[in-house]
Amino acid sequence: MPTNVGTFTVFGAIEQKWLALGGVHGFLGAPLTNEAPTFDGVGRAQDFAGGVISWHPKTGPWEVHGDILGRWKAIGREQFGYPINDESGCPDGIGRYNHFRALQLPGTPDASIYWTPATKAHEVYGAIRTKWAELGWERSALRYPVDAEHDVIGEPGRTQRFQCGVITWTAAAGAAEHEIFGDTAVFDPGPVYSDLPLNGFVHLVVQRDGTVTLTTHAHDSGGENIDYAFSILLFTARGDAFSYQHTGHVEGATAQLIPFFRSPNRDSDFTQAGTNPAIAAKWEDIKSSGRLIVKLTGEGKLAGALDDLLEQAAKAAAQAGIAAAVALF
Repeated sequence: MPTNVGTFTVFGAIEQKWLALGGVHGFLGAPLTNEAPTFDGVGRAQDFAGGVISWHPKTGPWEVHGDILGRWKAIGREQFGYPINDESGCPDGIGRYNHFRALQLPGTPDASIYWTPATKAHEVYGAIRTKWAELGWERSALRYPVDAEHDVIGEPGRTQRFQCGVITWTAAAGAAEHEIFGDTAVFDPGPVYSDLPLNGFVHLVVQRDGTVTLTTHAHDSGGENIDYAFSILLFTARGDAFSYQHTGHVEGATAQLIPFFRSPNRDSDFTQAGTNPAIAAKWEDIKSSGRLIVKLTGEGKLAGALDDLLEQAAKAAAQAGIAAAVALF
């Protein structure tokens, strides 16, 4: 049954949601408008003293309020997306969020607005949101967004800053993240595989003063011994590039057949540290748009591996070509 409050009426699915949240005595309070159609002529929405209830037949009625509501209105309300949950608390007891669904777009993609007292309300969507979700949302090392997604300065691509890092997206390379802790940037692209029974990882730490620490790990999972090579390229959206190549040796299962039946040395670990003034000179670009790409091959393919990475970096940075790379060390 419709509820009349002053000159306004609340009815239907929006009324049911409003009453479930306490009606006029709840945090939404009294209606400020009558229910009205949304931009697409399909959905309906109604404003209340404490927020908005927005409804679509494919999503149902949900409320948006507070600073998240302010940001949602600023970026287009239902054109950004219909809410698909009430504002909810994050597991840390600090943050708040709403998820939204853009029903007018192909694939009806989801998006979110996250808020904390320190970071305020910022939207996350598209490939950057997908990457952030894969990492663990606000529970990841990146924590909460601190600004909106925006173009990479001077280059095609999109980037977004979080409390402890950056996610950058390009059409050529997709979305990749790196962590920022004050004057330190940490690059960890995850497991690295090759066309051999060989895998590993690379961990790179660079600092504002040019200090660089590189760690690599290689593992032989096959039968034969392998002379391996890591080719590593750190590059920015502006086309700056820093390269390093490391070779090593790992042993396969056949090493057990040699005299004395010793266990094969399947793992190879390497660490190098140093200071590079060129890193310090490009620190701001590295911090905002740095990407680390890695290739693990047999040592016989060392020469062509770096060329492949330079070509990949040029495409990702949308450069005509990165002619050369500065040595990382």
